[in-house]
Amino acid sequence: MIAKRAFSVVALGLVGAACAADAGSEGLGRVRQAVVGGSASDETQDSTVMLFHVDPSGPRRLGICTAALVAPRLVLTARHCVATTDDQVACDSDGTPLLGASVIANHEPANLYVFTGKDRPAFIGQAPPSLDMTKWAPAGQGLEIIDDKSGTLCNHDLALVLLKEPIVDVPIATLRLDGEASAGEQLLTVGWGVSLGEVEPTTRQQRGGVTVKRVGPDDAIPVLTKSEFLFDESICLGDSGGPVFAESTGAVVGVVSRGGNGLDPNAGGPSSTCVDADNVATKLAPFKELVMDAFARAGAEPRLEPAPEESCTACAVGASRAPRGGVLGVSVGLALLAGVRRRRAR
Repeated sequence: MIAKRAFSVVALGLVGAACAADAGSEGLGRVRQAVVGGSASDETQDSTVMLFHVDPSGPRRLGICTAALVAPRLVLTARHCVATTDDQVACDSDGTPLLGASVIANHEPANLYVFTGKDRPAFIGQAPPSLDMTKWAPAGQGLEIIDDKSGTLCNHDLALVLLKEPIVDVPIATLRLDGEASAGEQLLTVGWGVSLGEVEPTTRQQRGGVTVKRVGPDDAIPVLTKSEFLFDESICLGDSGGPVFAESTGAVVGVVSRGGNGLDPNAGGPSSTCVDADNVATKLAPFKELVMDAFARAGAEPRLEPAPEESCTACAVGASRAPRGGVLGVSVGLALLAGVRRRRAR
């Protein structure tokens, strides 16, 4: 029965439902990589930030995801980037978990840090034994994780992090809260994930001209739940939780959830599963109520996508600045490879 279903399997360490562990701790060496087929991101895209999880208890003490600054004290990302979850996720189109997908527990919010700017922080690559964050100069630290309390990632891979202090003088992302991405729409992806050239890119990466292939719910392989859409090659490990922008308006229409092409991640390096891949994003609009509640807690209002008739030359990816004021894994068998989806986080 399950073998006839399309699987959406996400893995920690791939660009989907989990954050990327530090490459040094995983024995990947210092090979460099990010958004597949992309180019360097510039200051106009600074609303895209790095979300860094520090786990003092385990051997994989560092985790990297991507996120969007949507208010001075609020970032938008994937649920799997802020929680301990199953390493594999398989969902039916109605959102029913078929394999794994459990959300075990949220991370301690204070262990989540935000880093801004287009250049990778110099400290990343080796975890300081002391975990002395004063040397790392994060722009913000988590105070509260805001999610819909679902116990599964299926149809629910989205969350926001309320920060202790506002991040200032950094662009704020525009949001599409009314209306979803449509098939054929052109997208822009921005993130800190693996590319064809670098595992840990020194500069944040971006790729335009990405296309929405299908919109869920859809039973075709890979299966999409009602809160998901499918887009083509671009994102990779470490881009989990990153914003997916409408290229025409610069508005966030979703966040990176998972993706892959069914290849063995060890066959040709970390980026091998990202080439010619289908990727899944969680739609933003279905979570409008959750998003508005998060803004209320942050004491802010969302910057909304302009109406179609309005011009939007500067509402590009993060054109307005924040006001001043203080910042899964195991193979499921060759028969299922066509449906295997890996989370795009490292």
